[in-house]
Amino acid sequence: MAYLAYIIGEIPNVITIKCRQQFANAQALLEEKGFRVINPIKNLDNNRIKFEDATKRNIRLLTDCNVVYLLPSVSLENVKSAELLLAIKLNMLIIQDSIILEEDEVVEESIVLQD
Repeated sequence: MAYLAYIIGEIPNVITIKCRQQFANAQALLEEKGFRVINPIKNLDNNRIKFEDATKRNIRLLTDCNVVYLLPSVSLENVKSAELLLAIKLNMLIIQDSIILEEDEVVEESIVLQD
């Protein structure tokens, strides 16, 4: 089964080089492990698209994913991210930054949150 992963992390109002790099590093790591990846920064960091439209596009893309990957800035204990809340409601597999698995190990070892 091919996994489509969406990266979730804190995104400041002004997207910094450091923020771009964190998302790019996560994307590269996931792709190296065989995942297809949605990197939301690519839509948000685009001057041709309004922020609101980019956010809506990202949410639509998230609903097509079956895995979310959490950067260290996202806490499972204090869920503030609308993207993470949606992923939880949709019963997606949730992988924390410290747990990177091969694609065929995801189902067996990843963290799954359910209502």
